[in-house]
Amino acid sequence: MVQINKNRIEINGNIVELPYSILEAKEFEQCILVIFDYMEFNQNSVARNFHSIKQDGSILWVAENPTTQSTDAYVHFISLDLNGHQVVVNNFAGYTCTIDLADGKLLKGEFTK
Repeated sequence: MVQINKNRIEINGNIVELPYSILEAKEFEQCILVIFDYMEFNQNSVARNFHSIKQDGSILWVAENPTTQSTDAYVHFISLDLNGHQVVVNNFAGYTCTIDLADGKLLKGEFTK
């Protein structure tokens, strides 16, 4: 079970400290999907704030963003499709994004604003 407290995640009794505050996190197989607080990233560039991390805190991948706008940042999970091996997340720039859980590649970015 995963518990979140600001920039720390407790995973099965082990505490992992991460570089940014966490907005949301979800367990997936042997990793944790983490959306960090985009306000802690450089406000003049894309926030690369959606990561997949191992239970020891090391990074597996950083998700691709749909644009190069400074407002491009992930904000929350919509759904997790284990059979399709993908996750759908909302983006502050107005996109609904489908991300491949294997490597963080952007499979689909649909402007919905």
